[in-house]
Amino acid sequence: MKPEFHTDPAPFELIKPKPLRSYEDAYVDKIIEDVPRHGLVLIAANYSRSYIDVNRDPNILDGQVVAGVTSANVCEYTANGYGLIARQICQNSPINISKITLDAAKARIANVHAPYHFEIAKWLENMKSRFGEAWLFDVHSMPNSALGGISADIVLGNRFGSSCDEELTKLVKNHFENAGLKVRLNQPYAGAHSTKTYGKPAIGQQALQIEINRSLYLNEHSLELNDGFAAIKRIFGTLATSESDFFNHRNLTVIA
Repeated sequence: MKPEFHTDPAPFELIKPKPLRSYEDAYVDKIIEDVPRHGLVLIAANYSRSYIDVNRDPNILDGQVVAGVTSANVCEYTANGYGLIARQICQNSPINISKITLDAAKARIANVHAPYHFEIAKWLENMKSRFGEAWLFDVHSMPNSALGGISADIVLGNRFGSSCDEELTKLVKNHFENAGLKVRLNQPYAGAHSTKTYGKPAIGQQALQIEINRSLYLNEHSLELNDGFAAIKRIFGTLATSESDFFNHRNLTVIA
């Protein structure tokens, strides 16, 4: 995902851009920027998650953030403050001074969320029509602190097998483990809106979420890349190569 900081009038008055950037998937776009060379399609979100989270259901808005929305329209993410339009970047660090209008929320959905998912759906359908199957890899980064007491470099989310089959999950898991990384499955991230929406193995459409521990490639305080960045980028490049070889063998294609 491409980290890029944008604002509309007023919603980001409370805290400065640097704290907001701690909520984004920093530099993930740089980690996977070379995958098109291996025949994969790359779709990057160009707005920070603090503006709108494209990995959330667009029909569920947070009534504490958007005026005119009832509190009944909630899910686990909105209840915790990390919904489609987040109200905080972490506990006790709110983003908005005041609620935004419903029209402003709808504009973010129309201008950012909808085009992003239009491209994903278009390419999945295109690949399925050409090859009979299409695979989506939804790549994110996670703060090391979010893992609690869990030790993990990579967390794969296949929604407990409902969005991606065991064969593909195992292929990706083995690749990271062979590169010396510690991989966990579905804990603490099993996949969110994108894997739920597009992961339908029964009809030849699979989706796997990949979370990268930011401490592997980033100083989480200064937000500067560390010495591990090149290695992580190389690991994802070789993953793209092995995926392409595997998919070509099976007459499949992939979206990253």
